[in-house]
Amino acid sequence: MIYTSGTTGKPKGVEIMHKSMLNVMMSHVESKTVSREDMDRSVCVASFIFDSHVREVWMPLVWGGTTCISKDVLSMTEGTMCAGTPTGLVAAATSGIFPSTIKTVMAGGERLTKTVISALGSNNVKEVINAYGPTETVIESLVWKISVNDESIPESGVPIGLPILNNVVYGIKVASSQTERDSNALEHLSDPDVSTHHRKGLQHFLHRVSITIQVEIANVTIYILRI
Repeated sequence: MIYTSGTTGKPKGVEIMHKSMLNVMMSHVESKTVSREDMDRSVCVASFIFDSHVREVWMPLVWGGTTCISKDVLSMTEGTMCAGTPTGLVAAATSGIFPSTIKTVMAGGERLTKTVISALGSNNVKEVINAYGPTETVIESLVWKISVNDESIPESGVPIGLPILNNVVYGIKVASSQTERDSNALEHLSDPDVSTHHRKGLQHFLHRVSITIQVEIANVTIYILRI
């Protein structure tokens, strides 16, 4: 059982399987989003009632690293990696006490903007990972890694990313205020060439609510499927 952050209401418990949590921790390393060196001394700042706490505590330990527990984002100890919301990370980065040893940061829960990345870069952070996904899909389902020196970062924010291992993500652009959906408008976020097989597969999965999550981003409906 892991819990949502409660930003849209009261936190709610979400039942997940151990293998789903393990998939998140394995995927980040196998897809080279996070390295073992990053997790040499990973700082955990999330409260145990938030879903990201599970990843922050266990992922470094699974890969032979060290988890350093801190009271909050403004009380971080020296480490090599940390995670947090963009708001909290900016507060830490502008406080003058952000650990200079942290080189990799994972952000989630809010839009990740160029301002946030610049603030982290001024504290010797080298790479920032944008992690997106509802608690129902086990913390994050999409990730996007970016260098703080990347001049192509848009002011509006970085992409929500591409699916982690064993996740499939589709986007359906809303055609009108009536949220009209057209099965031919499906876009597979990790492959622009969506085959008829994929479309039929999505329609099949939509009836299996236990493994399908629907979220709204701007005027696009995102379906996240665990396979």
